[in-house]
Amino acid sequence: MQIRTDLPLLMKNRGINQTRLSSLTGIPRTYIVYIVGGRMMPNDKQLELICQALSITSDMAYPDPALRKALEE
Repeated sequence: MQIRTDLPLLMKNRGINQTRLSSLTGIPRTYIVYIVGGRMMPNDKQLELICQALSITSDMAYPDPALRKALEE
């Protein structure tokens, strides 16, 4: 399973860049870059921290075309 490829869009909508997400989660920025880029899957704890930082539920962390469309509008 892959983390959403539109994490950058969620982050942008919340005004959070990769450095800030790293700061909010305690996850090294290098890992954040890989996770956001879809090159690395976060473990359960990392996913929980990312979801908390972005104020999303864990089910929102996976691809959902309808949600992406709503966010882009």
